[in-house]
Parts: sequence; structure tokens; C-alpha cells
Amino acid sequence: MRLLVTRPEPQASRTATRLRQRFGAEVVVAPMLEIIPLEADAIDLAGMTAVALTSARAIEAVRDRAEWTKLWRLPVYCVGTRTADAARSAGAVRAIAAQGTAEDLARLIAGEALQGAVLYLAGQERSADLAAMLAETGVPCRMVEVYGAKPIEVFPTSVAAELQAGHIDWVLVYSRRTAQALTKAFARLQPMPRLRFACLSENVGELLRPFGAVHIAASPDEHHLFALLEGA
Repeated sequence: MRLLVTRPEPQASRTATRLRQRFGAEVVVAPMLEIIPLEADAIDLAGMTAVALTSARAIEAVRDRAEWTKLWRLPVYCVGTRTADAARSAGAVRAIAAQGTAEDLARLIAGEALQGAVLYLAGQERSADLAAMLAETGVPCRMVEVYGAKPIEVFPTSVAAELQAGHIDWVLVYSRRTAQALTKAFARLQPMPRLRFACLSENVGELLRPFGAVHIAASPDEHHLFALLEGA
């Protein structure tokens, strides 16, 4: 089985390692987004009682900031288990995982009866508005954009050749931004064989149906995404 991983680095290489270990698969890595930390003023932690994360990319983006140590003394509410694991690895004293979506995360935070505001470390472009969801539940939230994502809309020559030759069995797609970049990259390769896509959600997969068979994970996490490949 030959797999194409399209998520940004460093997550792409980590996913590739897990795929090789679990399936013994051959894995090709071609990130379709480049994550770029944003220059910004110091993050004001006054009045903040918790941190919210919808992506582990935010952790990498603030790694060199002066507030690094102070951030992880606060409870960190994370969209899912992978992000929570990354927060613990970064030094978070307490990382709490939701069930995989921004809606799940908002419900989790709203149920905690926090006595102050939540600091949401976010990307420039977001598929869901966590800050607005929290505001609807009466939880004050300060959002700080700490990273951006630059699309990569052309495959490396070797990857393009494998796709056109039909050598890729599955393409793993984790985000809508990645799916958008893929559609433009695929348009440059036509005609090409139809593909099989393993997607984290319907929001991701709907863009890729013109290019092949789309399979949606039962829950938006990597465990269930990998389950799509069982028996492949």
C-alpha cells in the first residue's frame, strides 16, 4: 500500500512514521500548506484563566515567545487528543481534550465554569469561529492569531509522476485548506487516474469528489482516519 500524506510539516512526517509502523506502508509526504508563525506583540495574559487550542500548529508558532512558560501554567483546552498530547509535550501542566471539533471544544469550556477569560491561540483562517461560540455561552474569549498557512498548489515532480502513473493508493487529507490546495494541484495534472481519499470530515472531503472516491472518518481524529485504511 502506497500512501500520500498532504498535511503540513512537522505533522506530516510524524503521521508518516505512524502509518509505516501500523500498516507497513510506503508513505510519500507532500505538504500542501506551509505554516508560518506570525509576528505579533507580546501576548497579554492578564485576566486569562485558560488557553484554548484548535490546532497543535499554534503550539509550534509560539514556541519562541517570551510567554512560553507562563502559557502552560494555565489549563489548556484542546480540540482533540493529538493537540492535547502536543500541549503536554510542550509543558502544559493540565491539558484537557475535547472530542475533535470546535463545537465540542466550546461545549467543554462552557461546562467548566471558568472565573475569567479564555485565551484562544488561533490561525489566520479558521473553519469554525470558536470565539463566537464561547461568546454565545457567556465565556469571554480573547483570540490571538499566531500562525498563517501558505498554500502549495504544485506537487513535487516525483509526486506528480506517481499520481499520474496511478501508483498512489490513498491520499490522506486533514483540512479544508489542504483540500483547496489539492484541487488546484490536481487541475494541473489532468488527465489522471481517479484517487481514493481518506478525509477527516465531510467539510474536507466534499471538495475532492471530482477527483475520486472520498471516504470520511467516523470521527474527526487520526485514529478514525487510519481506520479507513484497514483492509485496503
